[in-house]
Amino acid sequence: MLFRSTNFQLKKNLIHIQQETNYPWSGLIKFTVHIPKKENAAIALRIPGWASNKAVPGDMYTFKNVGNERPSIKINGQIYDFEENNGYATINREWRDGDVIEYLLPMQTNKVIARSEVKQDRLRYALQRGPIIYCIEGADNDGDVWNLVAPIETNWKEQDYSILDEKVVSLVADLPVVKIDSALNKINTEHKTIRAIPYYTWCNRGSNPMQVWLPSTIEDVKINYR
Repeated sequence: MLFRSTNFQLKKNLIHIQQETNYPWSGLIKFTVHIPKKENAAIALRIPGWASNKAVPGDMYTFKNVGNERPSIKINGQIYDFEENNGYATINREWRDGDVIEYLLPMQTNKVIARSEVKQDRLRYALQRGPIIYCIEGADNDGDVWNLVAPIETNWKEQDYSILDEKVVSLVADLPVVKIDSALNKINTEHKTIRAIPYYTWCNRGSNPMQVWLPSTIEDVKINYR
């Protein structure tokens, strides 16, 4: 859990806000307001593009399936119907000492698809959970990352994991992988649990293969890619 705090001046008060969160692994962000006297003011909380089902500005990349979850806000345990202005959730009210804001961002796993003009990403997708892009690294998958197929309908499940001494949320799925026997004359396909990790943690355990854009069909798999 991370704790942060800040102060800013209102018309009548110096307001102190304390933040408590495990973001980006959890979408819940809790703010506690400390204010000497009651005062009306607006507090604006940023709504990330991915929380509004937008992979990036423009249409170069999109999410394959648009989820139904949206950001939500509770104040002192009660749902608050906020207004969205220029990418921010605006809370207008009279603030009192000890008020608690609970800001919940949807943390579903999305599949990022590139426009068809991006030929290198054709029939592939990338994984994104919240603000984090994921990759598949050899260190977590018996040294192989180029021998698998990840069908577009694959259900990726969240699983707590550690990269060295850092705790993260990984994504796991049962995928078909291609295996070549020791005599190099027979190819088999078998299912194996594959783990994806946050892209920024790649290569912290030594140099090994990695890929971000996962092939969704078998025609796009490269065997023993170098």
